[in-house]
Amino acid sequence: MCYGCDKLTDVKLGKYITNIPDSAFRLCQSLETVNIPRFCTTIAANAFAEDTKLSSAYIPPYVTKIENNSFSYPAKMTVYGKSGSYAEEYAKSRNMKFSAVDAPITSISFAENEVFADRSKNIVLPMNITPEFDTDTITFSSSDENVATVKENGVINTKNYGTTTITASTSGGRTATCALRVLSDGTIIKFEAEKSGDTANVHIETGVVPAGAIVYIAAYDRDGVMVNFTEADLINYIADASVSINGAKKLKAFVWDPKTLAPLTQAKEINI
Repeated sequence: MCYGCDKLTDVKLGKYITNIPDSAFRLCQSLETVNIPRFCTTIAANAFAEDTKLSSAYIPPYVTKIENNSFSYPAKMTVYGKSGSYAEEYAKSRNMKFSAVDAPITSISFAENEVFADRSKNIVLPMNITPEFDTDTITFSSSDENVATVKENGVINTKNYGTTTITASTSGGRTATCALRVLSDGTIIKFEAEKSGDTANVHIETGVVPAGAIVYIAAYDRDGVMVNFTEADLINYIADASVSINGAKKLKAFVWDPKTLAPLTQAKEINI
């Protein structure tokens, strides 16, 4: 990653990194402090080897493995972490100074309140967490595991179309939620329109969608104001409809599930 970068004095790592690789920051001889990402579990051999100025390492509770030679100068280092954690155990085994930190999460939220995703994907929902280094643990859950499951580090596996609520709960009692809508394979594959006077004859083809799904088609003027809309049944994943456009310049369409009252695809638009 930054092997041998002698001008690196500070580094901010993404919170979803789970492993600091072998020799990632070796010979970074200006690096003084490192803040290990909160969901990191492993610090590999030589990760911070021969970093002569490195004196402070903030290690979160999720870390469960640090190689003996990850840090070259234990005598000059202070490890900051939660009392009773693996970080404390490691520090004592290496004769490092350990400083217990009690830093509960004071604010937690998902970056977005609602997210759309395709099926059979592994995704992470970005989060806003304060402070930058904390000693809380976060438990993730999905309200409908038939739609999506979530691992302890927040990685989500989408399974079936539908909506689930992803909840993040801190050991300090704070929570954050995000509505996750998993789309079916019914992305709109083809969206065509042919104008005939004040009418647009629309042809739409989709991927797989549940029985009974319908298509909504809306017409918008040049200022983005909707002037008309219609709906059409999908038959064998094909919908044909006529829309009164009244001078509209753009059409948008998406697939809707009337049973769950939820969109199954993101809106697709074309100019007319």
